[in-house]
Amino acid sequence: MNEHTQDEGSCVEESRENTSTSEMYQQACNDIKGLPVLGRVALAVCIIIVLFKLTPVLDLIWLFLQIVVIPCLILISIGVISHDTYMMFIGWLNESLSWARNKRDEIQGET
Repeated sequence: MNEHTQDEGSCVEESRENTSTSEMYQQACNDIKGLPVLGRVALAVCIIIVLFKLTPVLDLIWLFLQIVVIPCLILISIGVISHDTYMMFIGWLNESLSWARNKRDEIQGET
């Protein structure tokens, strides 16, 4: 009989966890809806900062910009390296973006 009570207790606990997660989500939505406009903006800025600081992919992209792209652009602007040399090193970024845009336009043109 004790085992049966424990099983019921675990079922109640699981349903309580599911309900509490749903309730917490609804409570969070209601709290956000209750914020004034500036509060929502401040919350969005905080979320963006946290995502930027805690996501390693964004950090790696930022480091790539700081270490590779910006110095190359400075060297191009003062004439140390040519634009063709820059495109040889980093042009694949621009080419991949151009390819993606052209592919998107092709797909949109078909539909």
